[in-house]
Amino acid sequence: MLKIPQLEIGGTYTREKKVKEEDTAIKYGRGQLDNLLATQNLIALMVEASKELLDDKLPNGFITVGKKIQFNHL
Repeated sequence: MLKIPQLEIGGTYTREKKVKEEDTAIKYGRGQLDNLLATQNLIALMVEASKELLDDKLPNGFITVGKKIQFNHL
């Protein structure tokens, strides 16, 4: 396994987004959830935040790849 000293377990990154109607669950047929960020948009936000956290810490030519996402969006 390649060792990248800049990467540490437990790194954090904050990403904020103002939720618009097109980001909500109502777009996906969930009529009573018009103020809830749709799960697929939450996942996209998480992926973007991960990329922003890690990209400048990776060697040139390397990218991050998600393997598994597991969470409860209540």
